[in-house]
Amino acid sequence: MDYVAIMENDDPEIWPGSTPWRDDAGSFGTLPDARGFGSAMHRVRVKPDTLESFWDWVLKAYGSHLPYVSVSPRETPGLETWLERHGYTQGEREALLVRDVFSEDRDWFPDRVQMVTDLKVLASVYALDQVVFDDPIPTLQEMEAELVRMTYGLRRLFAVPGNPAPVVLAAGGLSRFSEWAYLWGGETHPDHRGKGLYGDLIKARVAMAAQWGVSFVAVHANEETSCPILLRHGFQIVEWRHSYHPPVPSA
Repeated sequence: MDYVAIMENDDPEIWPGSTPWRDDAGSFGTLPDARGFGSAMHRVRVKPDTLESFWDWVLKAYGSHLPYVSVSPRETPGLETWLERHGYTQGEREALLVRDVFSEDRDWFPDRVQMVTDLKVLASVYALDQVVFDDPIPTLQEMEAELVRMTYGLRRLFAVPGNPAPVVLAAGGLSRFSEWAYLWGGETHPDHRGKGLYGDLIKARVAMAAQWGVSFVAVHANEETSCPILLRHGFQIVEWRHSYHPPVPSA
């Protein structure tokens, strides 16, 4: 099964509030929100001899918020050299992992994992995001909008609560697409790692995917942190990719 081809029939999971764009060649990216977050290019599929003109378009479209770029084996040949020539630096290596979903997976759901349906718990997840990923804290209005998306849309968030409530020790999300589901945002507070919380979040999300009836789940994972845990839970590596960080704007 060509998992990547199936996944690319759907738009990737994107930063809430960013604006997606695409071209006829199969490129896909997001323009940032009003605060400059969500600036990314997920796919670059232009012809190699048009990369320089594509750079002109990138400068015009993104301005001072140049995008992060994810480079997989399917991107335009020469893309990495092109990025480095324009001041980009190579970041972490991450794997795309997949796991087929079976009906018996719906019985995996661990007792200590809960679906996030409360605004206070969601705020605690965002506080954890800031600790783990250094992400910004959304406004109350943005949190309320995200809670609506997770309540009525094809997007779910799970958390392991701490004591006292609504403290969250670990969290992770799941989004449903046409034939598959995507795991995102998996994280554990540094003081509570090594207790199996991340593994329980994997089980809970696979169980939800089984209830949805999708054929497989996919996730991008850092080579040194999440990837080994996912491999222990039945995932397989489909491909490796590098992230590229844009040059720092001059003052």
